[in-house]
Amino acid sequence: MVKPNTKERMVIGQNRFDFNGTAWNVITKLTENSQDLEWNKALIGDSFEKNEIRKSQVSWISSSELKKELWEIITSYNEISKWNYDIRGVEDIQYTVYGEGDHYDWHNDCMSEETSNRKISASIFLNDPDEYEGGELDIEIRSPKDKVRYDSFKLPKASIIVFPSNKFHRVRPITSGVRKSLVVWVTGPSFR
Repeated sequence: MVKPNTKERMVIGQNRFDFNGTAWNVITKLTENSQDLEWNKALIGDSFEKNEIRKSQVSWISSSELKKELWEIITSYNEISKWNYDIRGVEDIQYTVYGEGDHYDWHNDCMSEETSNRKISASIFLNDPDEYEGGELDIEIRSPKDKVRYDSFKLPKASIIVFPSNKFHRVRPITSGVRKSLVVWVTGPSFR
């Protein structure tokens, strides 16, 4: 199983977990032959024309085995954090690769449909931070009155960060190297 990292204190609503065992083995198996995956330019909505907001390559992973492992991790954090969101499932997982100049500006993940919406997001770091420059994941967690409204994360390989989907976040531009990550969204019934 996965346990919260107790070496660093992070603001409630975000925490770092270290993988061990099955979940990381499944991720490694699914991503080690990434050249065999179908890669596309990342979209915003249905448009490629938004490079000033988002630029990267994405592929989709629909492994039920991986979804099951990630479900266990994220539902445990839903309880630990005391969000207690009514959650029901995991969307297909986005494998994202950021090369030099790639980025994703401020956005949130609150996409909704009539019957459900994204409630919890997670980012899994697939390579070590010394393999790329830039590429920090910033998550806005403070008040508009604060001078700096976000925390920055550039975590070691095999780390996952979990946060509410309504939090604004970004991936800063890559200045050299390649940043690889998985993005996970957990959904549930619409908020009332």
